Amino acid sequence: EHALSHADAHVGQTYREADGTLVFLDWQGVCLGHWANDVAYFMTGALETEVRRASERDLLALYGEALAAGGGPDLSADELWTDYRRHALHGYVWQITPTEMQPIETVAAMAARHVAAVDDLDSLNV
Repeated sequence: EHALSHADAHVGQTYREADGTLVFLDWQGVCLGHWANDVAYFMTGALETEVRRASERDLLALYGEALAAGGGPDLSADELWTDYRRHALHGYVWQITPTEMQPIETVAAMAARHVAAVDDLDSLNV
């Protein structure tokens, strides 16, 4: 289930084009990776914890539909959920992001979101 991966897909790596399209920038870490790596990393970091909790299954379903429509695998809801939970661990490293790279307020907010997601999703036991 590999895909082209940005490998650092957090909200600070995005911008909007004139037509409103959301685009990732800073592709220096591009690699082949599991589809859920970027998805879980982005969703668990970009969404406030309560918003994520309320919408993550619906967002995953939409992603799964788009993935299949684009020629990727047609994954079941259970497969999407399990892979998402497993790959939520990626964001856990925000806790050690140096303040030379991101302001402390950003690090604290992102770390809190990712830690809550790992706990909510029981990512260590998937």
